Amino acid sequence: MKLSELFGGSIAKILDQSVIVGDMKQTASTLAELTGLSSKTIRKVANKLVKLGLMESFREGKTKYYRFKTQKIRYLIKFIEEV
Repeated sequence: MKLSELFGGSIAKILDQSVIVGDMKQTASTLAELTGLSSKTIRKVANKLVKLGLMESFREGKTKYYRFKTQKIRYLIKFIEEV
């Protein structure tokens, strides 16, 4: 199930990528390429998802990375499918 088809919006587009990339680390620019959203939007939404516990962010040198917490996202998708 694609969350973006069900809900639309930038959060759903980003969460859809969790199914494709799993828990691999991603930069905002990589996620922007994959979703068609701007890097600014990715950073804004990713920060919300970090606060919700659905992503984590970390730095390696000067580069900031994001990683999906895929187990939590799978639970969320399963819950939505059952509703």
